[in-house]
Amino acid sequence: MDGLSVSRKHKVNFIIVGIALLLLTLGNNFLVLAQTNATALGDLVARMGARSWAELQTIGLTKELVSSNGDFRHVLEYTDKAVWYPAGEKLFFIGGGHYAGMEFISYDAKTNTWQELSDPYWFPGVEICHAYHCNAIDFNRGLLFFLMCDSRMVYQFNIEKNQWSQLPENTSGSQSFAMALEYFPEIDGLVHVINGEVNILNKKTSQWSNLAKDLAMGDYHNFAEYNPVHKVVLLGGGNDSNKMYKLSANGKITALRPAPFSLAISRALITVDPVSGDYLIFGGNDKFSAYDIAADSWTPEPSPTVPIFEKVADESNIFGCVATPVAGYGVTMFVKLVLEQGARAYLYKHADAGTPDNILKVGPGRTYKKPSEAAAAAKDGDAVEIDTGEYRGDAAVWTQNNLTMRGVGGRAYLNANGIHAQGKGTWVVKGSNTTIENIEFSGATVPDHNGAAIRQEGRNLTVRNCFFHDNENGILTDDDLQSEILIEYSEFARNGRGDGYTHNMYISRVGRFTLRYSYSHHARIGHNVKSRAQENHILYNRIMDEQAGTSSYAIDLPNGGLAYVIGNLMQQGPQTENSGIVTYGAEGLSHTQNEFYLVNNTMVNDHNTGQFVSIATGTAKAKLINNLFVGPGTVLSGAGEQITNLTTSSPGFVNNGLFDYRLTNSSPAINAGSNPDLANGVDLTPVYHYAHPLAAEVRPRDERIDIGAFEFSAMTSTEELNRVPENFVLEQNYPNPFNPATIVRFGLPMLGNVRLTIYNAAGQLVRQLVSGPIDAGVHEVVWDGTDNRGRRLSSGVYLCKFQADDFVAQKKLILTK
Repeated sequence: MDGLSVSRKHKVNFIIVGIALLLLTLGNNFLVLAQTNATALGDLVARMGARSWAELQTIGLTKELVSSNGDFRHVLEYTDKAVWYPAGEKLFFIGGGHYAGMEFISYDAKTNTWQELSDPYWFPGVEICHAYHCNAIDFNRGLLFFLMCDSRMVYQFNIEKNQWSQLPENTSGSQSFAMALEYFPEIDGLVHVINGEVNILNKKTSQWSNLAKDLAMGDYHNFAEYNPVHKVVLLGGGNDSNKMYKLSANGKITALRPAPFSLAISRALITVDPVSGDYLIFGGNDKFSAYDIAADSWTPEPSPTVPIFEKVADESNIFGCVATPVAGYGVTMFVKLVLEQGARAYLYKHADAGTPDNILKVGPGRTYKKPSEAAAAAKDGDAVEIDTGEYRGDAAVWTQNNLTMRGVGGRAYLNANGIHAQGKGTWVVKGSNTTIENIEFSGATVPDHNGAAIRQEGRNLTVRNCFFHDNENGILTDDDLQSEILIEYSEFARNGRGDGYTHNMYISRVGRFTLRYSYSHHARIGHNVKSRAQENHILYNRIMDEQAGTSSYAIDLPNGGLAYVIGNLMQQGPQTENSGIVTYGAEGLSHTQNEFYLVNNTMVNDHNTGQFVSIATGTAKAKLINNLFVGPGTVLSGAGEQITNLTTSSPGFVNNGLFDYRLTNSSPAINAGSNPDLANGVDLTPVYHYAHPLAAEVRPRDERIDIGAFEFSAMTSTEELNRVPENFVLEQNYPNPFNPATIVRFGLPMLGNVRLTIYNAAGQLVRQLVSGPIDAGVHEVVWDGTDNRGRRLSSGVYLCKFQADDFVAQKKLILTK
C-alpha cells in the first residue's frame, strides 16, 4: 500500500501522520498558487512575472454585454468589485449604471467565456443601481451576496443551485446609494459599512448586530475588503475621507494610519493581492500603491501598463472597472470599460507565488552552518530554512522585520545547552512580524534564571508546529499593547526552573494573544499557560499535568483583560503544587475591559481538592457556559454567571485514565448544553475540538449542543467507526476548503482493492493516498496538501477519486491559503 496508512478505528492516528508529513514540507506561509495550463487564464498567468500586467483575451466581453437596458450606459460605471468562486473557477458581479438598471454577469475560466446571467427575481422595477462595493462571496458554500443600493436588503445567490433568496433585513441599520458589503469567513458573517456605521449579519443566527456607529469616515462611497492572507477586513473611505480601519475576527475594530489620498470608491479602486495580502489601491490623481495592513505601511507602485486610470464618465472621475483577487492563480483580475469598444480583462501579478525571493539555507552542507550565521546575514523579508538535525550550543539575535524561520525535512533541533544571546535566551527576536515554524527548542538557561527559548521583543509573532521543552521559559515576550502573538499546533513540556516564576509560556502585556490547537503540559511548578495580554483567545488546546505533572495553574490570566477560553481540555494532576486550575485577575485587573468567557471546556481535577475557576473581585463580566467539571473541588471562586454547566464524577468518558475525554453514549453531557450566543460580536459557539496530538477537527453540530469540549456523534462514536456500511461510499472531505490538512473518509461493505488518488485541475495525478486491499468498514486518510514527492502543492481545486473494485466516486477538494 502506498501513501498514508489506513485504519477504520482511530482517525486521530491519521491526523498525527498527516500533520507530521505536512510539517516535513511546510513552506512559506503564503502557499504556492496554482498556475494550471488547463485554461487560458492559467496559460497567461504562467508567463507573468512579479509586478507585471497582461491582457487576458476572452470570448464575449463585448460592448453589448456591459451595456444596460439597450443603451450604452455602462454597468461598469457604478461598480468596482467582482467576486471569484474557486470551486467553479468563475467570476461573478452585479453591475449598475447611473439610472440605467443592472446586469448579472459571469466569466467561466474553464471555457474562457463571458455571459449575462438571468435577471434575479428582484431586478424588475429597479431604476438606479450604485453597485460599487456591494458584491461579496462565501466561497466555502458557493454563496454570492449583493446589497441593494438605497435599501437594507441583502440577496443571496446559491451558485450551484442557481437560486436567489433574500436574507433578513437590517432594520436598524442605515442606508444610502453607495454602501459596502463583504463576507468575513472567520466569523461566518456579512459586514455592512455605511457612513461610519459597521453592522454584522451572523449567518448562523440570521441576526444583525452593530459593531460601530460613529467611526470617522465619509458619508458615501465606503468600502470593505476581506484579506484572505491576514484574515481581516479593511474598511472605511467615503467621500473626502482617507480614514481606514481593520476589522479582526474577534470583532475588534482598529484605526489605521490614514491613506495618502481620498478613498471614496467612486474615485478610488481597492482590491487585494491573494499571494502577499497587500491591498492594491488606485486613486489620488492616478496613483497606484500597495498597502501592507500588517505593517500599516504604503509603497508606491509603478504605473499600470494598461489603461486602468482612463475615466469613463463625464460627470466624475469614475474608472469604470471591477476587480477581484483570483484565488488559485495568484493574480488580480480587472474588468475595465474601454469607451466605444466594450471592456477588456487585465491581470496583475503583484507577488510571485511561492517562497520569498531571498532564502537563506542553514545546515551542515549549506552556506550557513548554524542559525546564528543566517541571523547575521538576513535582511527584512527573508526566509531562513534550517535543515533537520541538532544545532547544539548556538544562539542568535534576529533584528530584521518580516522574517520567516522554519525547519525543513523535519524539525530542526536547537539545543542551546546553556549558550544564550544577550543573557536573554536562545533566540532573541527584535524584529517585527516574525514567523517561526517547525523548530524544537531546549536548554535555554541564562545567568538571571529567566531565560527563554524565544525571547520576543519585536511586534507580532507567529509560532507554528514548534516544540519547547526543558527551558527556563518556553516563550517570554515583552510588553507591547500593539503586538499580537499567535501560537498554534505547538507543544510545551517541562519548561520552568521550579521556582514558580518561570513557565511553559509567559505572554506579557501584549494587545492580543491566541493559543490554539496546542499541547502544554508538565510545567515545572510554574504555569502551563500564563498571559497578561489585553485580549486572550485560548481555543481548542490540551493543557494538562497528567499523572506526574507539578504545574501551578493550567491557565493564569493575572491581570484580567478580555478573555475567551473555549473548547479546551484541562486537567490538574495529583502532584500539582497549586490546587487551582484557571485563575483570572489574581494580581489585579489592570486592563480597561475585564470580561471572562469560559465556554465548552472539559476540566478534570485529579487532585484531592481544589477549585476549577477563580475570578477576581471587580471583574465586569464572567460567564461559565457549557463546561464539564469532573472531580472534587469548588467550581467557581468569585462572582460569575453559570449557564448549563455540569459537575459530575461520572462523566462517561471514553477512557479517563488515558485522558481520552471524548463522550460515550452514556454521558450525562449529551444534549445538555445551551446556545452560548455572542459576546462583543464574537460567536462563543465552539466550531472545533482538539485532536491529540497538535491538531483540530471540526466539531459536529447537533440540534442541541453537548456540554464540554467534545460533541458526541457518529464522528466520535467507537461503535460508529467500527460499523460496516451497506454500500461503497466516498464522503466529502472535511474540513473543506482546508489548510493545512484535510480528512478523506470512505467506506467498504466488503474487502476491496482500493485506489484513492488526488488529481489537479489539469487532470494530472499528484498524490496517491491508498493503493491496495482494504478491509470492510469505515476508513479515514489525511491528505496534507503535498504531492507524491512531498512537495507542497499550490492552492486551488483538486479532485479526489475513489476506486474500489468496480465502484468509482469522486469529490472536489479546495486547498486554500
